[in-house]
Amino acid sequence: MEQRLGSLTKAALDARAVSPQVAARLAQARQRAVARAGERARFNPLRWLGERFGAHPAAWGAGLAFGLAVLVGGTWQWQHASAVDPMLDLQLLADEVPLDIYVSNDFDKWTTATN
Repeated sequence: MEQRLGSLTKAALDARAVSPQVAARLAQARQRAVARAGERARFNPLRWLGERFGAHPAAWGAGLAFGLAVLVGGTWQWQHASAVDPMLDLQLLADEVPLDIYVSNDFDKWTTATN
């Protein structure tokens, strides 16, 4: 049905003559459309973000606040995870622990029990 309507519309438009001025305007409009289609083919993330959030400053603020929270939280977590208790090292070196305790599942229990 839609194809038939499209072909009838095309036939009606093709049968009607257009003035040279209208033909020139149509050609210019087509050239602009083709140029814009070429620009949109390349993905630009900054342009995409600007189109999505440019009219919404609150979205930019929320995004920046979320990014800052993730950065601060990640830094805090990394610093606390990488901190080594020097007393644990001293206990491991000074205590007479059998070597097989280091590879067993009870090692974590032993370190928490001795602290």
